[in-house]
Amino acid sequence: MPRLLITGGTGTFGGTIARQLAESGVTGKALVRGPDRAESLSDLGFEIVAGDLTEPESLPAAIDGVDRILLWSGNDPHQVAAQRTLIDAAVAAGVRHVVMVSAHSAGLTPPVSFGVAHHAIEEQVQRSGLSWTIVRPYLFMQNFVRFALKIVSRGMVIAPVKDAGIAMVDMRDVAAVAVRALTEDHHGDKTYEVSGPEALSFARATHIISHVTGKQVTHINPPRILTGLLLKTMTDLSSREIPLVLQLFDSIRAGDQDRVTDVFAQVVGQIPRTFDDYVREHVEVFGG
Repeated sequence: MPRLLITGGTGTFGGTIARQLAESGVTGKALVRGPDRAESLSDLGFEIVAGDLTEPESLPAAIDGVDRILLWSGNDPHQVAAQRTLIDAAVAAGVRHVVMVSAHSAGLTPPVSFGVAHHAIEEQVQRSGLSWTIVRPYLFMQNFVRFALKIVSRGMVIAPVKDAGIAMVDMRDVAAVAVRALTEDHHGDKTYEVSGPEALSFARATHIISHVTGKQVTHINPPRILTGLLLKTMTDLSSREIPLVLQLFDSIRAGDQDRVTDVFAQVVGQIPRTFDDYVREHVEVFGG
């Protein structure tokens, strides 16, 4: 059985990976900054180890005895430096394999939006000498609410993307790919771009929401500059994140996010969840 260390396990996506690992009978160590936040991981059977990716001296003890690492953290100003620190520590400790969860936009030429930071980390992983798997998901269905400025009470989804499609993916399906890469031996030096089963326009997505919830929701396509103001006043996005989200919208509008891949089916052997599946399962999130 592989000896794992996971990062980001106290967050929504990292926690999803942790649960799927535990369900498959695999646990290991979970690196957390505050052990008091890790009760759910401990309950799953993970050994909680205190450490901080911005504090290199805290990492050797956490990595000791580990042969595979999940490299994942949220998008923040210290992301590149922090994850590079963990990669260096993994090399020094003799770790065999790293699974990095990146972003689809990291693979564009040039990388855009949140993908710029992910691309810099990908390059370090690939130069490290470690065996690696890079998982590049498209936009999570779970993030559609936040990034699309869904205002259920006003019946609007605001996004300046015209009629372009996006192959959104359920984060649980991305987690399943990462779990396979962490627990199986044939995923070395591979990049997996994980999409959902269809590329939906925002108009089609709002039609699905309307049909499932019984509430009329319409896609509004405002000018880019107005979208920036709406992001500032109607969401919890930071001033650093707003330009990155606008770049993501630009990428969607240019058709960069509409290619459907068969990665999930090839790696996991199942059919990925549809957006309709997701809305029906989480109808309360969409105001139903």
